[in-house]
Amino acid sequence: MSHHRPFLALWVLAVFASVAAFVLHLSMRSKAMDLGYQLGRARAEQARLREVRRVLELEVASYHT
Repeated sequence: MSHHRPFLALWVLAVFASVAAFVLHLSMRSKAMDLGYQLGRARAEQARLREVRRVLELEVASYHT
C-alpha cells in the first residue's frame, strides 16, 4: 500500500492545480468581460460628449453671426 501513496499525493496535487488554474481562468475571463463593458460605456459617453460639443459649437457660431 505504501507504493500507492506517492501516486495518490501526486494525483491530489494535480487535481488541486487543475482546479486552481480553472478558477484563475474564470476570474480573469470575468475581469476581461467587466473591462469590456466599462470600455463600451466609456465609448458611449465619449460619443455623447462629442455630440454635445458639436451642438454647443453650432450655438456659439450662431451667436457670432
